[in-house]
Amino acid sequence: MTRRREDLIRELSTSPAVAPGAGAIEPRALRWLALATLLALVAIVLREPLREAPLARLLAEPRNALAVGMGLLAAVSAGLAAFRSGVPSPTSPLRQALWPVLFAAAWIGLLALGVLRGDGAATVERSRALCWLEVFAYGVPGLWLGLVAVRRLWPLHGAWSGALLGFAAGAIPALIMDFACINEPGHSLSFHVAPGLALAAVGALVGRRALRMGGTTG
Repeated sequence: MTRRREDLIRELSTSPAVAPGAGAIEPRALRWLALATLLALVAIVLREPLREAPLARLLAEPRNALAVGMGLLAAVSAGLAAFRSGVPSPTSPLRQALWPVLFAAAWIGLLALGVLRGDGAATVERSRALCWLEVFAYGVPGLWLGLVAVRRLWPLHGAWSGALLGFAAGAIPALIMDFACINEPGHSLSFHVAPGLALAAVGALVGRRALRMGGTTG
């Protein structure tokens, strides 16, 4: 894309009368989130069933339940922000990522607090083999589908859009894995959340090159 066309898009994005509204974007984002969740859930269950009574076990530890809730909000808000970033807007990328970052910080902070308090340290359950690899691998299809969808829009900040997509795509299997593996804060943080967060870095790198329709890579 030429610099002149890029400047034109940026100028148009500052006009509320011209810039596309978020109404048409949010349904796309929610459909993508639903599809990414379905793909990850099916893949996880096909390899090994979920734990027995996973919801009851989760609710038995209020802090863990709250952490999962924060993780869910982080994934949904990141997915919405990623698709919104595909629409030219005067809103800065940092501001668009504000809620996902806050929810992610709360998610990680609650798990870290559980580690410090020793929650689940005495568990005798065995972790699911290669759960960290599953989280990463099952997030890749969602990331790819998200990149394809956002590329059809007008992303001006490919790396930001890719990072948000990668975070949401990785958070989804990380959260599901809490219902299929041991629900212990230290394990969840190291083997579920961390691999999911790695997809945010992958998304940023891939998005920087793949999401160039807006003419910029930042």
